[in-house]
Amino acid sequence: MKKIPVHSIVAFLVVFLLYTGWVIWLGYYWLFTGWIVIIDLYFTQKVRWAFWRIPPGRKRDYTGFNEWMDAIIFAVVAASLIRTFIAEPYRIPSSSMEKTLLPGDYVFVSKLAYGPKLPVTPLSIPFMQTTIPFTKSAKSYVESVQLPYKRLKGFGKVKRYDVIVFHYPEGDTMLLEDPYQNYYSLLREGKRETIGGNYTVLSRPVDRRQNFVKRCIGIPGDTLEMKEGILYINGKMETLVPTQQFMFRVKTKGLPLPDSLWNRLGLNPNDFFYNRDNSSYEIPLSVQMSHALAGWKEIQVVLRVQDEIKPRPFMLFPYDENYAWNDYNFGPLVVPARGITISLSLKNLPLYRRIIEVYENNKLQIQGPDILINGKPATTYTFAMDYYFAMGDNRNNSFDSRYWGFVPEDHLIGKAVATWFSVDPSRHGFKMFRPARFFRRIH
Repeated sequence: MKKIPVHSIVAFLVVFLLYTGWVIWLGYYWLFTGWIVIIDLYFTQKVRWAFWRIPPGRKRDYTGFNEWMDAIIFAVVAASLIRTFIAEPYRIPSSSMEKTLLPGDYVFVSKLAYGPKLPVTPLSIPFMQTTIPFTKSAKSYVESVQLPYKRLKGFGKVKRYDVIVFHYPEGDTMLLEDPYQNYYSLLREGKRETIGGNYTVLSRPVDRRQNFVKRCIGIPGDTLEMKEGILYINGKMETLVPTQQFMFRVKTKGLPLPDSLWNRLGLNPNDFFYNRDNSSYEIPLSVQMSHALAGWKEIQVVLRVQDEIKPRPFMLFPYDENYAWNDYNFGPLVVPARGITISLSLKNLPLYRRIIEVYENNKLQIQGPDILINGKPATTYTFAMDYYFAMGDNRNNSFDSRYWGFVPEDHLIGKAVATWFSVDPSRHGFKMFRPARFFRRIH
């Protein structure tokens, strides 16, 4: 019998134990059949698993080919496993989370924080979210093969004020010609004919929708209400995050403030408006930043202001005339929790209709005063999933849960834990880099 080297035995044991732990974590015990492959790779060697390798003895010169292919395949497999089960990089595209996160920040999203969510569409081209590059609509994934929602065990649950990354809840339907246009908003505006005549309507599975990053304000079971721009959670005024922004009016003694001041405070002049007639600015600021600005010698006063916004029942969630809410006065609203049963009526149905029909896949009908779920009259409903309410820190410029409602548990990707790189899109050359934001923890 051929003697097996000690290093092969050690490598086999390490791989065997890691694979066994991974299968137990997944909970798919039929994958234990993979032990056969591991044993054959290290000992029996009956199957040529590395089919891409050029066998020795070929006349042509293939110097380095096998090594390059081994390295490429290992890199793709390792990166895919890391992105799926451990962490994934993400770029911040908008200013909705200023000053916690800035446009041009690159963040690490921890999948382990709440438990990795297994892909719904597992058959796909690596590192391509929706479409194949240089094509208009060729999908990078196989939609005919979809797995049910499954989340593995993680380090904990979502906590209030966590910065979370999730799939856009209303991103299940999109317009090919204008992917940034909200399909459901056009329907609510009565533009169904416009959609049919000008756009190609596409559907997206949960894991192939646009990624959003916001702060989790409401966890399952919370009651939220916003009054005059101040949020109350379960009847108590929220704990303000230091980077949370409000709109302030800054009046000077007559002259515009220098760029050096804005640079020192980390403010972008494109984010605010200067009125020369009364020497005042309208600026989104955190409370801490407003205090720093008030101490500047050329400033007379810094006051928080609030635009008078009328009720917008068909622009804000739940898009019903019985809920005359706006950006600053919103709620009260109960965030649904798994296993909780609520009384269901025509009055509160707009709050939970999308949950019942879309997120939890029930057939809902209204027959006169009656509500039918899956063909049966229903006066109550028990939620099958947890839900969350998310808002941006820059609430004056944030497209968040006030506009599209709850974040379902199966849309949750992970927790934003740190920025690892940052560039300022408004600058060029070396000035575009923001080294102070490199490898910075997110609070």
